[in-house]
Amino acid sequence: MTDDAFVSLQIDRFERAWQAGSIPDITAFLPNEASLAKPIDVSALELLTELIKVDMEYRWRRLRSPQSGDGAHPCALATGAMPANPLTEDYLVRFPMLAASGSRVVQLLIEECRVRKKWGDDPDRSEYLQRFPAHAGELTGAIHSIEHELYQAVAKVYHAKRLVFEIGITREIEFGRQQLNDHPPYSHSRCNSKLRVVIAEALDRTISRRLLHVTICDGGAIVANLGRSISIKLDSAELIRPCESRQVDLPVLLSFRDIAIRVEPAMDLD
Repeated sequence: MTDDAFVSLQIDRFERAWQAGSIPDITAFLPNEASLAKPIDVSALELLTELIKVDMEYRWRRLRSPQSGDGAHPCALATGAMPANPLTEDYLVRFPMLAASGSRVVQLLIEECRVRKKWGDDPDRSEYLQRFPAHAGELTGAIHSIEHELYQAVAKVYHAKRLVFEIGITREIEFGRQQLNDHPPYSHSRCNSKLRVVIAEALDRTISRRLLHVTICDGGAIVANLGRSISIKLDSAELIRPCESRQVDLPVLLSFRDIAIRVEPAMDLD
C-alpha cells in the first residue's frame, strides 16, 4: 500500500470512529505510536496533521451541536485527552514534533480558524497574529480568505441615508451603544468572540448597549430587539418591539431613529 493510500485509509477510519459516536484517540491511527517522542517521517507527519484537522472539526462541531445537551462535548479526562474546544497549542503540546514544521503549524492554525468560525465561534484575525506573530504574513491572507468563504450575510449600516459601515456576518452579529473599550461609532469589536457593531456613542442613552441581535439561519435571519424603549421597523412596516424577535427573509431593512441596517445575503465583500 502506498503512503498516500495509507493516509487516506486511516483518515477514513478516524472519521468513521467519530461518526459512530466515540471519541477516537489520534495515536491509535498513527503507524507507530511508540515513535511519537522521536522524529517521525514525512508521511507520518502528514497523516498526523490531517488527523488533527479532522479531530478539531469534530470537537468544535460537537461543542456547538444542539444534540450535545449543554453544548459541551464529554471529553475523557485520561492523560493526553484533548479539551472539548481545542486550540492549535493543545495539539502542539501533545505532539511536539509538529512544532518544528512551520508550514504544518500554519495549516493547523488556518483549520482552527475555519472550524471555529464555521461552528459558531468568531475569533478575530488579531487573535492569531498575537498568538503566532512569526506566522503573521501567512496567516493574514489565509484568514481573510476563510472569512470571505464563510460569510453568510452582509450588514450595511446607514446613518441619515448615508452608508457608514459594512461588515460580513458568518453566524450572528449584535448592534448597540458604545461600551467600555469600544471604538467610537461606526466600528466593530468582539465580545467573547461574538461580533458586535457600535452604532451610537456611549453618552447616547436612547440606544441600549445591546440593542439588536441578528442570527443568520436557513433562508433568512432571526432578529431580536434587546432594547428597552426603541422599536425596530422592518421594511414591511411591521414593528419589532422591545424584547420581541422575528424570523425574517433576507434581504431585510431594519430602521430606528435616523439609522438603518440592511442585512442581505453575502456576495463578494472586500
